Amino acid sequence: MKRCSLLRGPRGRGFTLIELLVVVAIIALLISILLPSLQRAREQGRTVVCASNQRSLMQALFMYADGNRGMFPTAGLMHGSGNDVERSWVVQLAAEYGRNEKIVRCPSDTSPFWNDPLPAPDGRYRRTSYANNAYTVYPIGNRTAHDRWERIRRPASTIYWIELVTRPARASDPNILGYVAADHVHPESWWVGSPPRSKAAEQVALEAHRPQANYAMLDGHVERLPFERTYALH
Repeated sequence: MKRCSLLRGPRGRGFTLIELLVVVAIIALLISILLPSLQRAREQGRTVVCASNQRSLMQALFMYADGNRGMFPTAGLMHGSGNDVERSWVVQLAAEYGRNEKIVRCPSDTSPFWNDPLPAPDGRYRRTSYANNAYTVYPIGNRTAHDRWERIRRPASTIYWIELVTRPARASDPNILGYVAADHVHPESWWVGSPPRSKAAEQVALEAHRPQANYAMLDGHVERLPFERTYALH
């Protein structure tokens, strides 16, 4: 009885070096074609989880407002001095979102400051990937604060949750540095001195899910939008 080898053809000939190189080249080509698709699929999955986080935080906001005469939570994690952690929405909404740290962190957020403190003199850690809109927290200039339901005219187009910048645009500027560890952003400052996109990029992760970011509206829905669809000078 003759022995058969799985490595040889019917004539007992093995693969030549050229044939092996062709097979390797084909495999490498397939990987190069499929890898970007796999990476896009993974990022799409992270974008979906981020949007789910924001919807969960909107539900937490609704429950908080129902128990506080329609008022929204305040902000306490400042980009400068005067931190008051207990006033932060991260603490005020904790009971409503179940103190689940995964809900306040976007899976695409790779900021090193979750584990390492910001450079001196700040020294704080990052507490959340998401920020609320300062217009819904404070009276700005001569405007009334939109800090309660009765003052929101168009909830479906009023942004509440925004994705925070993950790394400081200018580490030498303590006011800019601090946005990495803040819990709110200041859209009213984006038109001052520079194009709005440049100013906003100091506070917001404008391309958290390239080339866009997730934004949660006060009616509860979340949209992935380019910055230019979220902010305009009037």
